[in-house]
Amino acid sequence: MLPATTRRRARDAAARAADVAHAWDVFDSYVGALPGGADSLAGAKVLELGPGSSLGAAVLIAAHGATVSVADPYLRGWDEEYHPDFFAALRLSLETRLAPAGAAQVIDRVLCAGRFAGDVVTILPQPIELITCADSAFDVVLSCAVMEHVRDVPAACAQLARITRSGGAGVHVVDFRDHRDFTRPLEYLTLDRELFWCMFDARWGECGNRWRHSGMCRALDAEAFRTVFQPFQFASEAYLDDVQRRLHPDFRALDRDELATLVGRFVCVRGAAADGSFTSAPAFLPPAGATPTPLRLRGYERIVVYGAGSGAHAALDLLNRVGLAGRAVACCDNDTNKQGATLCGLTVRPFSELSPADYDLVIVASQPGRSAISAQLVQAGLEDVAAFSDLGFVAAFAHPSRRKAAA
Repeated sequence: MLPATTRRRARDAAARAADVAHAWDVFDSYVGALPGGADSLAGAKVLELGPGSSLGAAVLIAAHGATVSVADPYLRGWDEEYHPDFFAALRLSLETRLAPAGAAQVIDRVLCAGRFAGDVVTILPQPIELITCADSAFDVVLSCAVMEHVRDVPAACAQLARITRSGGAGVHVVDFRDHRDFTRPLEYLTLDRELFWCMFDARWGECGNRWRHSGMCRALDAEAFRTVFQPFQFASEAYLDDVQRRLHPDFRALDRDELATLVGRFVCVRGAAADGSFTSAPAFLPPAGATPTPLRLRGYERIVVYGAGSGAHAALDLLNRVGLAGRAVACCDNDTNKQGATLCGLTVRPFSELSPADYDLVIVASQPGRSAISAQLVQAGLEDVAAFSDLGFVAAFAHPSRRKAAA
């Protein structure tokens, strides 16, 4: 057997190779869509949104002659344990590519600086909606798997228009899947708006924003981008048959092609001033007024968390984030080994010890026990009121009378 240090290095080398391949994949996705291809980068002012922790694609763009900036409020800094080896591997990969003369020297400047050298990449620690650079600052704006995490898509598109010069280009690869579970990519379309936006905020947008490709096209077109959408990943027919029956009413009018499109690329050219403003389908936008919390809006005051493992911790954490931790009155679990333990100040006990008068809502926060617990609650006369499938929330049940009163 190889020594532990050798095995670790082998794993690290494999990870670096994968990261280098990903950097080239993103780069190729960008330049393959740009008018003029990689040649159009020479001398261009380019902004990449959400560049990822390696900044590999951004540095490759700089190596092809562009002046590059990246925008990301959460960008991880230079990591001495990662970036030197990564950029050394990225430089070596140039030998197998048709890179321009001087490309290796650009990567050498990063390696010699031991940081993200400002003469190669300028870092803007801002989200696209709040970016403060000058009007018409960029010839090209790029993003990969960013626009689906934006809370206010029309505002983001307006900023893209502001910072892109007339005639400038944009390439945006967007993943329209529910990021909680890529095998069930449209589940978040079964949730009502208040519930979804509470989850979106609690997860810092990581679940995706539920926009579909035609809505995003309209948002870009409203800002005078001439836009072409290129889809390249689709939901299976079997899954579409299943989910269409369960869609929330806000999304039932979407046609099958709109639902089926999961990943695609927008190629945009900035044109003249927009003729009109974008009017979004209301389902895509957060509700007006104060940030909602689904349980508060439904009037449930006494919440039982059913489960005492990692799902319960996640459920209680979300309740705390939205200011509802005080409404958790009990924690239950069928595992006798967990009963009697304390979880976030709640003593874990059997559900049989609770009276129906003790609670308004039961959240099932145990994925392994979901079916058995759900059946138990239905047998007790409760009704399934929501499916969360994330953050520990697997399902939520309430007494019919209380559900009616809370609606």
